[in-house]
Amino acid sequence: MHRKRIGVHRRSGMPRDARSGLAMLEFAMVLPIFALMMIGIIEFGRAFQVAQQLTVAAREGGRLGLLQIVDDSGNETNNEKVVRDIKNFLAAGGIPINNAQVLIMDQSEDDPYSAPELDLEDADRDTYFRVHVSVPFNDVAYNSPWFLGGRRLSGSVVFRHE
Repeated sequence: MHRKRIGVHRRSGMPRDARSGLAMLEFAMVLPIFALMMIGIIEFGRAFQVAQQLTVAAREGGRLGLLQIVDDSGNETNNEKVVRDIKNFLAAGGIPINNAQVLIMDQSEDDPYSAPELDLEDADRDTYFRVHVSVPFNDVAYNSPWFLGGRRLSGSVVFRHE
C-alpha cells in the first residue's frame, strides 16, 4: 500500500494545502482595503489636477482682465469677457462648465472672503482684485465621488489693476 505523503511547510508546520487556503483568505481580506486605497489615490489625484487647472484658468482670466479690451459692439463687458475666457479655457481642458462659478472680487477690503464683486471697467488704478473659479467635484470625478463628494474645487489669483 502506497501512502501519499503530504508536505509540511517548514516555517509554520502546517500542511501545504492548508497554507494555500490561508493565503487565499489573507488575499480576500486585503483586496478590498487595497482597492479603496487605489480608488482614493486616483480621486485625490484628479482633485489636485482639476484644482491646478482652475488656478491656471483664474490666472488667464485675470491677465485678460488687466488688458482692458474695449468691445466696440457694446455687447460684452470686461467681466463677461473674463468669465467667457475662463469657461472656454476650462472646457478646452475637459472640465464641465455647467456648474462652474467665476467671481471677480474687490480685494481692497480687510476680509478677502466677504469682498464685493468688482466691475473691471470701473476699477481704479492699483486696485487689487481676485479672480475665483470653482466647480463641484461631482462634475469632474472619474469614479463615484465617494471620497470628495459634495465639495467644490477652486482656484483663485489676486492681481493689481493697472
